[in-house]
Amino acid sequence: MRLYHLFSFTAVLLILLSMFVPEKSMLDLHLRDSYVVISGILILRALALFLILMWLLYHFTKNVLFSGILARLHIIATQLTICCVIITVFYYTKYNLPLELHSGKLRLALPLFIMFSLLLQLLYIINLVLGIIRKTN
Repeated sequence: MRLYHLFSFTAVLLILLSMFVPEKSMLDLHLRDSYVVISGILILRALALFLILMWLLYHFTKNVLFSGILARLHIIATQLTICCVIITVFYYTKYNLPLELHSGKLRLALPLFIMFSLLLQLLYIINLVLGIIRKTN
């Protein structure tokens, strides 16, 4: 079994999990003067859609990728990142806590986490670009 199939497996689990989340579970985001409410179901389904996209990308580009180690690192780190997001969402929605981004420990932690998550996705792009360069030479 290829490791990238974890993306599809996790996506199916997230879709199933989103069916059992109460409709009233909301994540309240406080951004300075703004107040944003996002459904926990929407977050889970958006993550599932992202995982399906990643699974499709790996499925169609598996022969072009430069390094299996970079692919494994990207897949495992992405899975861990999504697990952290799910735990955070369920923690704040279960206890009906507002997620205040402008104060406390999340002021520094959340932007760093988001930056890490976005930089992590560059691993796939780097792996793909190096694989294309290697195939053309």
